[in-house]
Amino acid sequence: MELAAAYLDADARIESISHKFDDRRAALAAEQEAEESAVRRDAGRAAHQMIDGYGVTKSEAAERLGITVRQLNETLALVPAEQPAPTPAPAPAAEGPDLLDAAAQADAADESVSDGDAAQPVV
Repeated sequence: MELAAAYLDADARIESISHKFDDRRAALAAEQEAEESAVRRDAGRAAHQMIDGYGVTKSEAAERLGITVRQLNETLALVPAEQPAPTPAPAPAAEGPDLLDAAAQADAADESVSDGDAAQPVV
C-alpha cells in the first residue's frame, strides 16, 4: 500500500513538472513569435524601401534577396508601403481689414519712438 502511494505521488509530481514546463514553453513560443514578427516587419520595410525608394521591380528585389517573388509579396504584406507625407495646406490669405489693422499698428509703433528714444552708439 505504501509503495502504491509513493508511486502515485511521484506520478502526480511528474505531471506537475510537465505542466510547469508546458507553460514555460508556451510563454517562450509567444515571446519568440513576437520577436520574429518585429524582425519580419523590419524586413518588409527594407523591401518596400528597395522597391519604392530605388525603383527596383519585385522580381529584381526577390532575386537580390535570394527569395521567391511569392515570399517577397508575403514579406511586403506585413507592412504597408510608406505613403509620402502630405504637404501642408497653405495658410489662408489674410483679408483686407486684418492687413490694414496690422499696418496701422506698425505705423503707431513707429510714431511712438522718437529719435531721442533710439539707442545711441557707445563711443
